[in-house]
Amino acid sequence: MRYQEVLKQFRKRRKNLKDKREPPTSFKKSAFQQGWSGKGIAKLNPNHLTWKSLGYHMGKHFRSQSKKDIKYAYRILADEYSEISKK
Repeated sequence: MRYQEVLKQFRKRRKNLKDKREPPTSFKKSAFQQGWSGKGIAKLNPNHLTWKSLGYHMGKHFRSQSKKDIKYAYRILADEYSEISKK
């Protein structure tokens, strides 16, 4: 999984959905990881981008990855969130 590919997939999802994410925290990281594994996705609003739904979309695209790679993807997206929120 490459840095640029993670950002490309994020931007693809973000432009079609209302971004409802809150600042990254350990709780949000857990939600992202749960989404990646497909847990709890039945209750997601299909029009909103949350940490859990973002994890789900990333998991669908990148499929099964190691915990280390999933954490890496979250870190990339958390950093991107920080950059977006500065604007």
